[in-house]
Amino acid sequence: MDEVETMTEAGAKAGEAVGRAVRAARRKAVRAGQAGIERTHELVDFAGEEFAPTRKAARKAAKQARRDLRRTAGKARAETVRNANKIRKQARKVAEDLADSIDPRPKRRRWPWLVGLLVAGGATAAVVVLSRRPREVRLQDVRDEASSVPVPEPARNGREAPRTADK
Repeated sequence: MDEVETMTEAGAKAGEAVGRAVRAARRKAVRAGQAGIERTHELVDFAGEEFAPTRKAARKAAKQARRDLRRTAGKARAETVRNANKIRKQARKVAEDLADSIDPRPKRRRWPWLVGLLVAGGATAAVVVLSRRPREVRLQDVRDEASSVPVPEPARNGREAPRTADK
């Protein structure tokens, strides 16, 4: 039975050794975790001190980049506003060309109404000029009218009217 006891003791000893090794591994893992955390804090502090000028430079560069972007965007916006009318005119022309190619219609001329207006103005002026013109009176027509209509002689208070050469 010595062998059984020896084997039992050997198993117990092996179990104890494994238990001690597991506990030691756990302790070492906790210590390693703590050391890692401490080292991380040290590195963060070191990086904060060491790279502070670089962070300032990075902030300055970012600020300058934002300014440049704002300026470039402003210029692009202003150029777009300037070119907006050109683009509208081109779009209108393209739309008209497209509409003409789809349904061509004769272009309306705008000058005939001006010609009509000038002719009407000329006719009005002629009527006004002719209506203000005095009528022609022919001497022969006046004599014919005078002989057909009796004209009473003015009274001379008993004296005779002087004789003219045509009576």
